[in-house]
Amino acid sequence: MPSQAKTRMTVEEYLALERQASCKSEYFNGEVFAMSGASRRHNLISLNIGAERRAHLQQRPCEVYTSDMRVKISRTGLYTYPDVVVVCGDPTFEDAEVDTFEFIPIKPLAATGSSAPGSYAGHSRVP
Repeated sequence: MPSQAKTRMTVEEYLALERQASCKSEYFNGEVFAMSGASRRHNLISLNIGAERRAHLQQRPCEVYTSDMRVKISRTGLYTYPDVVVVCGDPTFEDAEVDTFEFIPIKPLAATGSSAPGSYAGHSRVP
């Protein structure tokens, strides 16, 4: 049985679909990857990291966002939803929506140590 060709899409197509979607997905190199839910432990870790970052940066011009903020990693072209996003100074958005260009990614390692596009290994390449 021949393998099916993967459907590739442009960034513009991905963003148009993503903004209407009921669930989140990531985009990398023309491909879209559905995101799975997180465990209780993962959510507790993410929330604690976000709370610590917010407390630590309280006197600075920084904003801390949770995993509902879509982010573009300019260097790789990955669109993803990190667990915690810290933006210092004026946030830079891709357009009138919520895609931030520069950020500090924080994502707890998955139990599998995955290096998929949305995993910590993918985020850790950001300068």
